Amino acid sequence: MPKVSATDNNDIIYIADLGESPFVYINDKDEPVYRYAVWNDSKTRIIDYSDDLEFLRDKYGRDKQIRVLTYKPFMDKKES
Repeated sequence: MPKVSATDNNDIIYIADLGESPFVYINDKDEPVYRYAVWNDSKTRIIDYSDDLEFLRDKYGRDKQIRVLTYKPFMDKKES
């Protein structure tokens, strides 16, 4: 996991739910793509990631405003 940057107490924490955790084959081995990615208002990059939503909610404080965003797959192409 990446080193976690400090967050401001007033920041809203966003946790993106990217869906099932697939694996990608990189450098001769399977690497996980974590299900949840965390960022906040003052950072423009991912500050943490995990497959455990409750762990992330506890880590970033239940007293802060946390928004969990769920993404849907792209729409299927319409057949003509």
